[in-house]
Amino acid sequence: MNTKPTVEVCPIIHPKLRELLVAIYTEEPGAQPDRQFFNVLMRYIVLSSIQPSGEWKKSTEISSAVAAILFCGRLTLFSIMDDGPPRSENYRYVEEFKHIRRYFEESSETIMPMLYILLRGLLALDSADDNMMLFNAPDATGTSAIIGAHTLHVSHIRKAALDTITEIELELDSLLFNNPLFNINPSELVHDDPRSREPGWGFLDDRRNSWTNKPSVLEYIIQNHDIFDLFGYINPKGEIVWKPGACHAWMKRVFNLQVKLFIATLFTAGEPGRASELASHLLRNVSGGSIRNTLVLYNLFTLRGTFNKTSHATDRDKSMVRMPLIQVGRQFIRFLAFLRPVYEEFQYVFRPHMHLNARHFLFAGLDRPVSSVDLSKTLSRFTLGAFGFKMSLGQFRQYMSFISSCNKALFESAVVVTASTDDQLGHSGQMDSAHYAGDARLPMGLDNGIFFKTARTSAAIQMLFGHPLDLMIALSAGNENRNRLIDTINSIRQGRYNIHSPTGAPSTPTATIEAIIDGIKQKLMPELFLHGTRALSDAFAAVVDLFAPYRIFPRTQPIARTIAHPFLLTQLRRFRGVNGSSIGFYNSVQAEVTALMYARRENIAYVSGTGTGKTTPGMLHAQLLDNGQSTVWILPLSSMHEQYRTRSRTQNVTCSTWEYSMSASCPPINILVTIETTDSDKFHEFVIQLVSFGRLSRIIIDEAHLVLLHKLFRPVMETLQWAGQCGIQVVLQTATMPPSLEEHMFHVFGLTAYKVCRTRTCRPNISYNVRRVDNIHQELVELHQELRAKSPTDSIIIFCRSQAQTKHVADTLGVPCCHAGMTNSEVDQVLTRFRSGEVRTVAATSLLGVALDIPSIMHTIHIDYPHNAMGFIQETGRVARDVYTLGWSHIIIQKFSARPKYPTPDLFGARLIRESIDNTDVCRRIYMMLFNDGVAESCAMMEGVAHLCDVCTSAANIQPPQDAVESYAASMIEQYILTSGESRLLLYFIYLHNLPLASIARSLRQPPEAPKFYPYPATLPPPSSNVAIQLASAHSRIVIPIQKVDLPHSIELQKIKSTLDKIAPSCILCWLTQTAPEHDHQLKDCPSGPTPFSDREAWDSWRQSIIFPEGHCYGCGCPQHLEFTDEDGYVVRLHDYNDGDPNDCPYKTTLLPMVWIIKQEQYLADILIESPLRQGTPINFQDCPFEQWVTLTKPGQLSNLLRVFSLYLDKLASPVVE
Repeated sequence: MNTKPTVEVCPIIHPKLRELLVAIYTEEPGAQPDRQFFNVLMRYIVLSSIQPSGEWKKSTEISSAVAAILFCGRLTLFSIMDDGPPRSENYRYVEEFKHIRRYFEESSETIMPMLYILLRGLLALDSADDNMMLFNAPDATGTSAIIGAHTLHVSHIRKAALDTITEIELELDSLLFNNPLFNINPSELVHDDPRSREPGWGFLDDRRNSWTNKPSVLEYIIQNHDIFDLFGYINPKGEIVWKPGACHAWMKRVFNLQVKLFIATLFTAGEPGRASELASHLLRNVSGGSIRNTLVLYNLFTLRGTFNKTSHATDRDKSMVRMPLIQVGRQFIRFLAFLRPVYEEFQYVFRPHMHLNARHFLFAGLDRPVSSVDLSKTLSRFTLGAFGFKMSLGQFRQYMSFISSCNKALFESAVVVTASTDDQLGHSGQMDSAHYAGDARLPMGLDNGIFFKTARTSAAIQMLFGHPLDLMIALSAGNENRNRLIDTINSIRQGRYNIHSPTGAPSTPTATIEAIIDGIKQKLMPELFLHGTRALSDAFAAVVDLFAPYRIFPRTQPIARTIAHPFLLTQLRRFRGVNGSSIGFYNSVQAEVTALMYARRENIAYVSGTGTGKTTPGMLHAQLLDNGQSTVWILPLSSMHEQYRTRSRTQNVTCSTWEYSMSASCPPINILVTIETTDSDKFHEFVIQLVSFGRLSRIIIDEAHLVLLHKLFRPVMETLQWAGQCGIQVVLQTATMPPSLEEHMFHVFGLTAYKVCRTRTCRPNISYNVRRVDNIHQELVELHQELRAKSPTDSIIIFCRSQAQTKHVADTLGVPCCHAGMTNSEVDQVLTRFRSGEVRTVAATSLLGVALDIPSIMHTIHIDYPHNAMGFIQETGRVARDVYTLGWSHIIIQKFSARPKYPTPDLFGARLIRESIDNTDVCRRIYMMLFNDGVAESCAMMEGVAHLCDVCTSAANIQPPQDAVESYAASMIEQYILTSGESRLLLYFIYLHNLPLASIARSLRQPPEAPKFYPYPATLPPPSSNVAIQLASAHSRIVIPIQKVDLPHSIELQKIKSTLDKIAPSCILCWLTQTAPEHDHQLKDCPSGPTPFSDREAWDSWRQSIIFPEGHCYGCGCPQHLEFTDEDGYVVRLHDYNDGDPNDCPYKTTLLPMVWIIKQEQYLADILIESPLRQGTPINFQDCPFEQWVTLTKPGQLSNLLRVFSLYLDKLASPVVE
């Protein structure tokens, strides 16, 4: 059994250390001349916040240090409270708070209140404002704005809101069967316990509320036979079976009603929050610490906003509330109390993975969670219909901000300032709420001042838009009496009380509020202005770096590379399980990449040789430095997943391959994704949710060069651009990224701002050898026998140029093979035997050229010339992964072979690798290193280990003349580095002096043109990353906008997709035969005739006769990569990628059963035979059986399977959903 380690307490050191801490945190300034820096902690904060260059650190770094010091202070002051004799059972700590109260009061001028004020200012700076839209207005009333060619008046929004409210009321009554039992009296008190942190609890569960004592809607449905017959039936076992068609239709109506409630809330609650904040509103507490932010406060439906981007203006702990119209709030409560429980139950039955989403989130999804993009699209569609133009949520926020700024005086008059009452308590209202007895009517962290101040803002917006004054009146209840008493108190304190007046009213008014404001301006504004200016300077500097990267600004000191903090070295040793040792990073670049990942300020390309620990920085952060946030690892090959899962298990880190059912609220630490699935809309939504929830640290793409090299990934290359536009750090890892391909590589991933961290990728422990022979295969057999005899335990990979050649070599040598024509399980079986040592030689295509780490591999053999230099460098990198062992690369080529035709452009070094192999005068390393690293060293210049190539071995015993200078043909390499026309003399000079060619080439290029500005696209959810990454992502979205395309067959595929979604949970047999309603049962429960479920033996036998081509779903036969353009112009898939169990396919009971039923029912077959698809050809035509015909696809057309489905869709009535 594992037990927690005990902490040894030194009886001498610990008491003295506590005394020191108590002295520091209770120290008062006294009469010291320098009262601002009387405390050693304040001096430490100032000194530690200055970088060696003299610049201030980032505000986030300073605030982290301040927060840690505050935490230590709270523990220290708590220890003072905890001293004393034993307490009784009913003892309350608040009774001892009096002993430390003064150290939290601002009037004491001790260190704790000073630190709280400093932290509040720093946190307010850690933000980046939205890109601002510029509005014009037709008049000065402040009630309208011009947006493009349209003028939007607040009355338009008011009318749309009122129309929506009317529709909501009618739909609520209809969905609740017009039963008055499911009403809530407008004057009824709705109970809530806003401070309850019980998991799974919300105001809907408060037993004091009336609906908890009424029959539920679900009970009403079951008990009312007429209604129940519409939704379900009782099977012979006495179990309730819900009809999928009717239930799904009812759920769709509920979901659409929720959309209308969202619109009504958005239009009446004031300035809305960001889309991610709205999408993440919780209805109930979630186990693990997520506290709900949907409440009923003072009998008003309330949405709490936390850590939003504008709340620092309230000078509080970044909390605020928004309230819709009271009528809308009551509608929302009625919806949640009566309809949501039924919605939860149906989700549990039909979509179990969505049950918790329906239970915990205010805006519950239908078949997937509601994302911020969904909310923004919903608003766009609504505004298009209501106002004649689309308006995203981000644009609506800015419109509301513009209207608010035009009516600033209205909001100032609506707010009641309560600072004077806080002054009487001796400390701020914020400190009173955080450290003293709070108000049980409000949740933790939200005091009365903030509540009423922000709630009245919503009320003022409603008044401005012409809505009833109900909310302002409700919020102002009791103010008349309170204001009279406050005036009396202030007049007495200030000597203005009129003893001759019956009410004691003062004789003259005063301007105490203005005095308070003037004091704030004098004391706080200079410091806030200083911090604000610094933050803006950082932001503008980042923008300049983006738009003018070639401009050089004078600096007094040279720019140093990123320096790794010693703390990171400590964590590396902890990660490797060698605490206290002197072990360090593999090299300085690995340390630099670790530091850049920790800072999360830049996108990174990490170029380092194979076997040099490229995955270490990412794994180190995942285990120890990311505080539970996830890392998305995009892996080009599925065979890489097991290696990452094994590594994660070793480090005790959760790891899973992404699936549709993976939860964004509780994801594993390491999320593995194959590159083919990165173009899935559901995966994009999943990543956006991770970003919205603050659960994603970075995206890492391993072996990133494969995206350029392999044809398999070309179809998804353009979709990868979303990676650089998510507002999250992106890291590219590869051993082969030539300087000439840097810009192209980053463009593929949508990155316009990045940093390249590069080490030399040479492998000094590998010897490169070329054999030119008459008979390649005879030489291969002899070489293989020679290597096997020399070292029987060494493993060998033989790389071939084609699958056919791979199979021939495997048969000749009697060894297994691996190629892309094999299934994943077949490849895994071979690799398992290879890793275990059961087999020592494998013949392979380039499939095994990457991500294969087997220590026993000491030889690679290439038959004929490699495809290109990039592939050759990767493939030979499988050899001798331990740098202290020696490995060999053997190339066998024909003595006489025709010159091939090289690709244009030759990006990957096809010509280079061939000519470098044919050259017998220059070290084999020179051209490869120049191509891949931009610098070159021969075998004789290797550090530490120098395993000579065949050219250097031949020349090792020949003494050259003393005046000889080594040279090489510059023409072989210049096209890969410099533009045409560059001087070969320059290349020769670079070679002699070992200069980096990449930097020289970059300096020779023409300076870039002035930046072009594009219309700013719809914003993504706010990331948790810093300003630099946010600006880089925004710049990427501007420069590389995602293009909307019009794909062929889109109209037909839209119809097919819609029908498949309708019929999938119903019965395809009843729809085809039109003999019974298809919507009230599933295919497995169909009583009409033989089905795949009732005649399983016949179905299984028939199913084995159908073999679909690669790329089709084996569950339904649908092409998995078929895309079309939806009604909004976005590209979507007909069928998402499914590489797992065919039973997971949503259409498994639709398309193939349709084919089987057509074969059984003659009149259905006649419809197909007489159609243009078959043109009279019978179903059982021997030359092409029906089972084979449905798997075929003609060029430029849809597959025959989809065309058959479309045929019956046109012939038959559309499926019914009730």
